Amino acid sequence: MWRDYFAGLQREYRSDEYQEGVADYEGYKIEVTRTWEPGPFVEIRILFNKLYGDPGKYEEMNPHRTESIRLRAKTVMQNEENRDYDYVVGTSTYKYWPSLNLGYIESAVVNPKMRKKGIGITLINFIIEYLRSKGCQRIYSFAVNREGYRLLINTNFIHEPPEDPANLWRRWFFYNINHVNYSSLD
Repeated sequence: MWRDYFAGLQREYRSDEYQEGVADYEGYKIEVTRTWEPGPFVEIRILFNKLYGDPGKYEEMNPHRTESIRLRAKTVMQNEENRDYDYVVGTSTYKYWPSLNLGYIESAVVNPKMRKKGIGITLINFIIEYLRSKGCQRIYSFAVNREGYRLLINTNFIHEPPEDPANLWRRWFFYNINHVNYSSLD
């Protein structure tokens, strides 16, 4: 399923991202690039505090400072007339920590004209498979709106209690790769 067209070839680096690989997945071409890391997002700092506690308690092997790899997946639709791939219909930014076997989906966006066609679900399912291939055991995400909440529910993520009772969709989600441990963050 995942094909790395660059095995044994020199990758072309750009200032902020470079091609990681291309996959044909459920009728879409998905282009994956490594992207620039702007620093830990607030959600990631909150997640790591929930998972690992205070960053100051570690002397060695601090999980708060472990290396991560940030990626962007672009879902490209095939033109029905000439069967060429010609336009992006969805993107997602995600990252993983190889030493922690942990993944995190930062965002998933689908072109408004292309919504309700399963593109978001396809994109999230691709990310799950990609992160599985990288050794991740668990994937987290934080829904910030109703659409994100529905997307994560529809891709079998398990939700935590809402952080704000006035905005029930704002909550943490997790996905167990091996479907073994369904324990909560708390």
